[in-house]
Amino acid sequence: MPNVTALPGLLIALALALVCAFAVLTLISWMMENLLDVGPGLGGIAILLIVMLVTIFSKSHFVAGAVIVVLLNLIVFLPYAIEQAAKAEMQGTDIDKLDRVHKEISERPENIASYFAISELVYDLGLPGHAVAIAERTLSRLSTETDPIKNQSIRDIFKAEESRAREWRRNIKDQKEFRPVACPRCGHRNEPGNIACGKCQGPFLLDLARGIDPRQKIRSRLVLGWAFIAGFFTLTVYGWSEFAGAARWVIVVGGLMTIAGVFTWLFRRRKLGRR
Repeated sequence: MPNVTALPGLLIALALALVCAFAVLTLISWMMENLLDVGPGLGGIAILLIVMLVTIFSKSHFVAGAVIVVLLNLIVFLPYAIEQAAKAEMQGTDIDKLDRVHKEISERPENIASYFAISELVYDLGLPGHAVAIAERTLSRLSTETDPIKNQSIRDIFKAEESRAREWRRNIKDQKEFRPVACPRCGHRNEPGNIACGKCQGPFLLDLARGIDPRQKIRSRLVLGWAFIAGFFTLTVYGWSEFAGAARWVIVVGGLMTIAGVFTWLFRRRKLGRR
């Protein structure tokens, strides 16, 4: 006669194996399709295997059941993942625009509107001081002589851009925003207002933007975040089942704080000229 008391444990172990196997196969397929870097993919697989080992070692239905619940309910993580991917795509779109505007200026250096476009993109990408300096330098080049036919000067045409530059400057509270930025190509530190490196003449702002392009890394970060939640939740539940008293709460609070800290670091918005 089959051992009925062993049935729940068998079902839990089977469910855990199926869920982990599906997750591992998904990560492997992403790596094979070049949708995920090998490092984060192998890291995610390693954490899943550790989760299984911890669960088996604990020999606790409570731990195993909790692990299955967290693995299945990580679908709640999906909206966050979608939101982060959307933000990465938006930032990547700004970088693509910056690339196009640089090309326009190289072909038509007299195109004033392109300089203001660069200042706006640089502002959005995290260098407000440099954005203000670019806009103000561009404005200083514009004639203030009034055209008798149009009854306005060239500078008057860009009143909106001038107003925006003034607002940007008012919003800057830290003068460190006007610090020089090192060129990724030659290391020369460029003062605000330049769009080409003062030493190698390279498009240093564009090079910096390409260096922080998050689109290629976002899936890796999401996998690491997902695996980190699964791993720390499993260890926290295991610690809860093995310890008693205040130690339990230290483990739980410590686990939650660690997860929050790692997520803040993984999904922080990177800015130009900042590591």
